[in-house]
Amino acid sequence: MYASFLRRRRRAVLGVALAALVVVAAGATVPAARGGDPPACPSSTDDAYQLKARALTGKQHTDVSLSFTAAPGCGVVGMVKHVQIKTFDRGGKLAGVVNFDDVRAQDGVVLDRVERGLRIEAEVLVQTGTPPRTYVLRDETTSRLRPDLVVNEVTVPPQTLTSSRSMSGPRSRRSTATRVRSRTSSCEDRSGRWAIRSR
Repeated sequence: MYASFLRRRRRAVLGVALAALVVVAAGATVPAARGGDPPACPSSTDDAYQLKARALTGKQHTDVSLSFTAAPGCGVVGMVKHVQIKTFDRGGKLAGVVNFDDVRAQDGVVLDRVERGLRIEAEVLVQTGTPPRTYVLRDETTSRLRPDLVVNEVTVPPQTLTSSRSMSGPRSRRSTATRVRSRTSSCEDRSGRWAIRSR
């Protein structure tokens, strides 16, 4: 009877050991299975997204554009939860603070006119992922004027101009033909950074 008890106990011990080995083997294969999964978005803001702000000043307003670069595994930024814009005067002192909520990333924000060459800081709150994770991004830029177009030359298509003048005698009128030579026009900004040319 005691021998029968020992046999049953050995079988139970062997069963538990086999179950433990199966669990260990399954756990060892999990990393290999996950190797093909897409990378997860980093939790650190600096590693997840980068913000690039740009400000262009017109006659009445200053447009601030916001562009985002996402790390692998991070979602595309379509909506911005909150935007705070700080403007500074020429002495570097804070001149104003403007806040915006629920901004479309592709639209950016519009400010009252900011003079050329002044510093502008942008602080942006982005929420992406499921469940949503909040990232705080910052960047600064300098307000620039929209490029002024300067016409260097005007293109005139080749054509013939005919003029008439009266003369005495049997040939009362004489026609003279003048061919106008075409020129090439070019438009470029005052800084010379870009040009639009046509022929």
